[in-house]
Amino acid sequence: MKAAQWILSLLPTQWHSPPTTSSSSTQITSIPLDISHLYNNIAAGPGASFDPFTQGRFPSEYLPTGAFHYDGIQFDLPTDWEGGEDNVIADSQVLDVRGTGFAREFHILYAGDWNDGESGARFRFGFEDGSEDAIEVSAKNWYRMPRS
Repeated sequence: MKAAQWILSLLPTQWHSPPTTSSSSTQITSIPLDISHLYNNIAAGPGASFDPFTQGRFPSEYLPTGAFHYDGIQFDLPTDWEGGEDNVIADSQVLDVRGTGFAREFHILYAGDWNDGESGARFRFGFEDGSEDAIEVSAKNWYRMPRS
């Protein structure tokens, strides 16, 4: 299993605030976090080399752009995949979320590039009271390299 301290994946993350209640239902508000300042790799478009095995890339013509919804969560994707750096390769980056308010969930989009079929990471969350919590994350890859 490939491991890293932080795995901030391909696209912007979502931070969820507490539910607001109404007489008819409970609404969860998500706050997109801009992680573009952490981008350090090109995964799609000309000049991309996403994985270390085949120097592959994601075909930009098939990737969604703009607002992307999955399981009720909105992710803000790039408006154009034909430019420069568009994702983060984990290397102990820090994402400062101070000032975004209360959070109860943290959502990321992940794209695998490891040929053993699984990637892992340890997320460290620091809180206002100075305490920290670490959470193990494991993601299955969508492909496996053929065995020779």
